[in-house]
Amino acid sequence: MKIIKTRSGRNRFAASVSLAALGLACAAHAQTKPASDPQAPDLKTGEIEEIVVTAQFREQAAKDVPLSLKAFSGETLDRFDLRSWEDVASLTPGVLIQQQNDSSPSYVIRGIEAPTADAASEPGISIFVNGVDSSRTKGSLSELYDIDRVEIARGPQSTLYGRGAAVGAFSIHTRKADLDKASAQFQSEVGNYKAYSATAIVNAPIVEDKLAARLAVRRRERAGYMENLANPGHKLNDDDLWAARLSLRWRPVQDLTFDLVAGYQRDQDGDTVAKAIALPSPGGDTSAFSTAAQNPMENRFDREVSTVTLLCEWKRGDWTINSITGWRKIDFDNGWDPDGTSYNFLYGREDQRQESNSQEMRFAYDNGGKVRAQFGGSWFRDVVHDGLTLGVNEQYLVGGFPARLTPVPAIPVGGGVFLPVSTRIDSLKTIASKRTSVALYGNLSVDLTERLTVELGARQAWDEADLAASTSVTSRDGRAPIAVPNGLLGNSRGQTFTTSDDFSYFTPRLAVVYKLTPAVNLYGSVAKGVRGGYPQINITNPTATTVLATPSPVKAETIWSYELGAKGRAPIAGGSFDISAFYYDYTNFQTLSLDVTQGTVNAGAAKAWGVEASYDQRLTDTLRVFAGYNFLNTEYLDFRDKVGGVVYDLSGNRFRLAPKTTFSVGADWTQPVSATLEAYLRGTYAHRSSYFFNSDNLSSEQQKAFGLLNLRAGVEASDGRWAVEAFGTNLLDQDWIRDMGNSGKSFGVPTAIRANPRFVGVRLTVRR
Repeated sequence: MKIIKTRSGRNRFAASVSLAALGLACAAHAQTKPASDPQAPDLKTGEIEEIVVTAQFREQAAKDVPLSLKAFSGETLDRFDLRSWEDVASLTPGVLIQQQNDSSPSYVIRGIEAPTADAASEPGISIFVNGVDSSRTKGSLSELYDIDRVEIARGPQSTLYGRGAAVGAFSIHTRKADLDKASAQFQSEVGNYKAYSATAIVNAPIVEDKLAARLAVRRRERAGYMENLANPGHKLNDDDLWAARLSLRWRPVQDLTFDLVAGYQRDQDGDTVAKAIALPSPGGDTSAFSTAAQNPMENRFDREVSTVTLLCEWKRGDWTINSITGWRKIDFDNGWDPDGTSYNFLYGREDQRQESNSQEMRFAYDNGGKVRAQFGGSWFRDVVHDGLTLGVNEQYLVGGFPARLTPVPAIPVGGGVFLPVSTRIDSLKTIASKRTSVALYGNLSVDLTERLTVELGARQAWDEADLAASTSVTSRDGRAPIAVPNGLLGNSRGQTFTTSDDFSYFTPRLAVVYKLTPAVNLYGSVAKGVRGGYPQINITNPTATTVLATPSPVKAETIWSYELGAKGRAPIAGGSFDISAFYYDYTNFQTLSLDVTQGTVNAGAAKAWGVEASYDQRLTDTLRVFAGYNFLNTEYLDFRDKVGGVVYDLSGNRFRLAPKTTFSVGADWTQPVSATLEAYLRGTYAHRSSYFFNSDNLSSEQQKAFGLLNLRAGVEASDGRWAVEAFGTNLLDQDWIRDMGNSGKSFGVPTAIRANPRFVGVRLTVRR
């Protein structure tokens, strides 16, 4: 084993042991308190619901938080059937989520993507479930069911959430067990493409006012919606999910509460469409929306996510102590067709295992006076083992694929002798990544006057990162490689190379809030965000017999954010609004290289600015409407990407996945039809302007402007005991693309991943 060291010592991380011990000690005293259950809008009062959020680690009305925050109560998620992150993002100005499959989402906030290139890369957008960091790519996407609320904080949130929240954070809070009453809910639905799902939720107090349990289970399945000529009878883009969550709440005394939450989710979807858009398969075409003709995958998609979280809260006078202890395990395996054709040219497979442990302590002081404080510390460690295989058919490669489509089975070497060419050379890159992070943070809020409040926050984080990498080349048919003698990813020839690095980050934040009226706040903020750097090793073979392993660390991305905004109750009774303007300045901007073998690269300097606005209005006792808008301008200032030895100057281009404008509108109408029965109609429409899928901004790899219409119509009992409805998503059957280019782009065969067509169905809900 060859050792590459880039770090001297680790002494300061001894503090992590004491911090973890402190967390375990507090487990006898504390828990993260869920916010008060958001109440459904009262149709009799004409008021919009007031959602209590914890974006600053204390309970506040959303209008009092000096940052751009979008919150959805569990009631709103249910009423508008927002089941996926794509659904939630469509109604959140400035947010786009690209859900290729359940393991490969891309999260984009204000045009800034959290790239998901490899096992070692650091998140730029944090995803938290019940306060536990769940940002690692393969396990970040979780089913939204039995949810208390969802909060989306836009802009740098590194001070409170950590380095992974360089441009924003998503926070999911699941419903916890209710100590007061027993309840049950069952929901079933059927739809086109042989879709069906069933969800059951049961809450049961066990010991009065002391102990309760809650169990939520969901099963969902749907057939694929795209034919595959190369594999008849096996449609692409199907859906297969099992999910369950058990919550226990124990309150031994009035001011002490424990929540233990255990979750499990398994996704076993079939093949994902990735159709070639520049090269037709025999009998096929290059349209992203017609019948596909791609090779079946060698490994069916299979992902398991297991989680255990212990939350506790202890109130002592003016102090509140919270402890969050988390454990997560992810097992993932998937194969794909990189070239998207029925030609046996490229093959892809990835398997990954991840396990993480975390402990966080939070202390909050509030005596009802002019000064409030939150401070704490966290410890996080994750271990990831990842294996990426890229296979290539050298007979096509030697023949000049994709320009020429005839394979070359052998090449002449002289004297009438021919050397056979392999039909399959596999390149395997194995990465073992370990990362430990310790952080201390604090936030101070001071009321200078009755109207003016200043908030000052800071976080200091220290990270240790270790990386081990190896590559190997294997011939599937025993024929030695010719065109790629060292494979597509290099050949370490049995050696494992290691590298290590230390990273430290200081992220300050200053915010000012001015109460213009009792119902309207103005705010301004300046914040620094950091997306963590991480080590990489580039393995190459300068000659046929030598191996060169070069450390190529990705530098930390730094962002300075400047934001002004206003939020609160609208002058018109029953309305609320928020509006913000922002400017971002980036150093060492991290994005995906055009070369799939390079992964994440530093794109130098970049900038982004824009305006966001939301409005929510209760027009009558029976009708609520809302709207959202975002304008965004992005630009690489100095970005040169290297692909196959050729340098491309991408300076001046727009960021990928960054539409210039987005807007959404929605309505919720409920009308009593008798003393015990109500009818309702709920709908949303979300529009995006055109945007590019890659940083080279090719017009051939661009999503045209489009909009999605979703509707629900039904009847329900006035007491909420049951409901029957018909629903439809993408009712206009809009053709649109989730991603384009992908891994095939590096080999001259870009592909497109089609998004969902129109889905319709009926649903029955029963509550007791």
